[in-house]
Amino acid sequence: MTQLRPFISIILPTRDRSRFVRYSLASLAKQTFSDFEVIVVDNFINDSCYSEFEHYKNDKRFKYYQPETPLPMADNWEFAVAQAQGNYISVISEKYMFREDAIDILFHALAKNPAELVTWWNETFTVEKFSDECVSGRYVPQFKPKQMAYYSPTGELAKRFSFKYAPYSRALGPQECLGKIYSGCFHRGLVEKIRAKYGRVFQPTMPDITSMTAALSLSPTCLDLGQPLMMVCASPLISNGFQTITNSKKFKDFYADFNVEHYQHKERPLKGLDVALNNYIAHDFIYFQKLSDNIQFKQLTINQANLLIRTKEDIDKIQLWENDKEKSDSYSAWQVLVEQLSQEEQCYIYQQLDINESAKPSMDEIHFAGGTDIGTYNDKLTAKERATLNWKENKVCRIKDEYLHYDSIESVMTYFTDYYQESTKLLKLI
Repeated sequence: MTQLRPFISIILPTRDRSRFVRYSLASLAKQTFSDFEVIVVDNFINDSCYSEFEHYKNDKRFKYYQPETPLPMADNWEFAVAQAQGNYISVISEKYMFREDAIDILFHALAKNPAELVTWWNETFTVEKFSDECVSGRYVPQFKPKQMAYYSPTGELAKRFSFKYAPYSRALGPQECLGKIYSGCFHRGLVEKIRAKYGRVFQPTMPDITSMTAALSLSPTCLDLGQPLMMVCASPLISNGFQTITNSKKFKDFYADFNVEHYQHKERPLKGLDVALNNYIAHDFIYFQKLSDNIQFKQLTINQANLLIRTKEDIDKIQLWENDKEKSDSYSAWQVLVEQLSQEEQCYIYQQLDINESAKPSMDEIHFAGGTDIGTYNDKLTAKERATLNWKENKVCRIKDEYLHYDSIESVMTYFTDYYQESTKLLKLI
């Protein structure tokens, strides 16, 4: 008798951050929907998470794997996905915490709106203090939930190719999540198509962006759930990504960690900008275009002026250079590339650098999504009271000290879940 596949595989590839694994696994264990599996892949060097997994070892839905030797990130993700049995597959970080109703919402959404690629949003819990005993920080609800809707994979790729906004910028808001397995899930049939077309699901540079590009290029049916299902714990103290993009040596070490056979890193579109993240992202777009059969995808072109804006922002973010010459050479190379463009394009670049469009608010932010601004609110509101104020009374407010403070992940998750459950009811989204 053939065993039925679980509805979804939640894959947690992790390295040396066991204290956050406990919270991520706890959020999954609390799910109100039970037909899922969790794949923990412990790619540790110094800090195994097995002691955290051990609490769930008697739950057959939770599975633990350890590579024979520590793997580069993309290779570890590839190894992890190979273990998955679910009809849908999602990859999360140990810093991601699911609402207890997250998989339930996903299952019922797909029952009404079938899709090969599903996107949900996330919100941010800014960690200010963490130890083995507790994690504390600040949070306030960010985005107005919407009706779920299908979106165009080619349209999303065109937006990415334009480089109008920096990745992860405030201006993108929830749109930053569109197409990603890291803030959504792929049907296993789509995963198999990616592997058949491109050789693997996750290419060496940025596995969330490379898998997004590969998936969207295959023209899947894409569904945006229109609300956040996850909380992301964020802080420069715990972010490997932040430390990589601000340190030129760490940046180069990260990319030197890959087996780049059949993956031509030396063909980055902007010469001399070897520590600019967006130059690598542009390389990935071009790489997939060369292999794709999708005519609409192959016709997209990278906006050179916008790419130069993004790469200037990249090198400006670097706080620790390996040496002064590397810094000087990077800025000189950028300047040479700008001077090769027309005067009109050069003026546009410098104007946009001054404006910094990426830092502007997203129109999905609660404060900019409609309602009467009633100024600063000093009293404490429960999550349901805040949702009622926003969506029944149609009022938005600033909060005294800007954020709400929480002394545990459990308390912030309760507020987060209650707020969005009530909001979707009041907005008649369910």
